Amino acid sequence: GQPAATETTRDHLDGPTPRRTLQVAFRDRDVGFKNGSLADLQFFTSELSPLDALELFKPASIRSLAEALPPISPAAHADRPPAELGPRFAPWFAQRDAACFAARESLRAARRAEQDLLESIPEIMVMEPASFERSNFVLSRGHYDSPDRARPVRPDRAVKSIMDFGDRPHNRLGLASWTTDPANPLTARVAVNRLWSLCFGVGLVPTLENLGLQGESPAHQALLDTLASDFIASGWNVKAMLRRIVLSSTFRQSSDHHEPIDDRANLYLSRGPSVRLSAEMLRDQALLASGLLIEKLGGPSVKPWQPPGIWEDSGASIQSAYTPDTGDNAHRRSMYTFRKRTAPPPNMLVFDAGSREECLARRQPTTTPLQPLVIWNDPVFFECARAAAAIAQREATPAAQCALLFNRFTAREPRPDELGALAELYNQQLDIYTKDPAAAAALLALKPDAADNPGTESQAQHAALSIVASTIMASDASVVMR
Repeated sequence: GQPAATETTRDHLDGPTPRRTLQVAFRDRDVGFKNGSLADLQFFTSELSPLDALELFKPASIRSLAEALPPISPAAHADRPPAELGPRFAPWFAQRDAACFAARESLRAARRAEQDLLESIPEIMVMEPASFERSNFVLSRGHYDSPDRARPVRPDRAVKSIMDFGDRPHNRLGLASWTTDPANPLTARVAVNRLWSLCFGVGLVPTLENLGLQGESPAHQALLDTLASDFIASGWNVKAMLRRIVLSSTFRQSSDHHEPIDDRANLYLSRGPSVRLSAEMLRDQALLASGLLIEKLGGPSVKPWQPPGIWEDSGASIQSAYTPDTGDNAHRRSMYTFRKRTAPPPNMLVFDAGSREECLARRQPTTTPLQPLVIWNDPVFFECARAAAAIAQREATPAAQCALLFNRFTAREPRPDELGALAELYNQQLDIYTKDPAAAAALLALKPDAADNPGTESQAQHAALSIVASTIMASDASVVMR
């Protein structure tokens, strides 16, 4: 007869990631069931027993098998379970007998409860050493698939020239012990150099990614060695080392350039640091200053606002499209932001954050016109501006509101010229939003009829202060650490 179906059949099945698709006459990366056809296709919601399959292939098979069995006396076999009537009939009775069906459903419920219990237990991947030592060889011309079997290499050969591996086991535990040994200064130097770079914008060794022969020499060798030695002696206390650096007179110097001293690159630490904050720091600073930052520790990644369509353009399916979080999850620290390598957060890319498609040991800070545009227009930053403006409006007098906002975002008092410019901006915006209450309501994300409600004057003040707060966030005083 004519075929019942000649095209691919798909059905999106529910289940955990990765999401799979039921496919008939089709394979991934294939042309499909080319030039083929299906004579018959049936779907079943439960598992078929052998008898069910036989009955589908050859109707009336069950009746003929039952007639071939010897007769059973009801009195003699009243207590026998249906499965004992014949091994071939056991699966069939398990699906149709009420007692068998109930027992099977009870077993499934117990297994589901066991699985739910197991999945509720947090798990972590743990490595254990292999039961045999792996053989390593020199790679011919560096090709991983061309090992030179005549030139074996022991695991400790590469580090003997730096520090003897000693009697440590030749495994990851031994390598960790060697790395953190107080006699090995390299680890502490690298760590201290990165902490110094975090505070000053550049390390004592400028090439963070290379503290070797191909990197630059430290400008202050004695300082680096002293900090590294103290770092080891403190038990690798990162907080104590950062506290020591930021409380030092070197860090607390003014960042202004001193004319008599020719130290433009600040090689001799003649002035304090002047470095633009990182993408993550800028966002977290805005959230903290506005009172919106959720300082909860740990937990799963979150998805703050992103422009629509970015994930779709990177090849993500509709089912895995980016859905921004709301509430507290939208205001968590940037370190918890969900990252997709092919679709990194665009507001962080503008501030020189890496896409994480490859390791980036050192970021190259830039200053572009796109950066203030992000702060002015990104909904997350402007939400911070509105929240900070509400705090200033609630906690300060009108004459002190601009100064309060400036202090919250820069951690210092404004200079007279800065305060005068902010006051002029505030008065201009206040005049605009007083004359256009609907624009003030739209800026504050209020309902359309909010402009007709009492408190229109307060809304205009709030909108004007929001513009002032947004301007401060994008200013050099807030973006650059001095």
